[in-house]
Amino acid sequence: MLAEAFRVVQPNGVVGFSVWGDKEASNYFTLFSQTIAALNLESPEDALRRSNFHLNHRENMIAMLEKAGFVNVICWN
Repeated sequence: MLAEAFRVVQPNGVVGFSVWGDKEASNYFTLFSQTIAALNLESPEDALRRSNFHLNHRENMIAMLEKAGFVNVICWN
């Protein structure tokens, strides 16, 4: 997705992405996974082997954006 976003942005263009915040401060976004766990069911997260918050690591996100070709990356929580 990042490579495609880089491909279509105009030269010197600006893009913005938003990801979920910190897990500890996002009770609403953890409700589904908590309910699935309480019912002892397999969740889509389990099938993907990653958390809904897998993009929440600032350094990893910056590295992914730079790998896709973006420069002057600004990232904050």
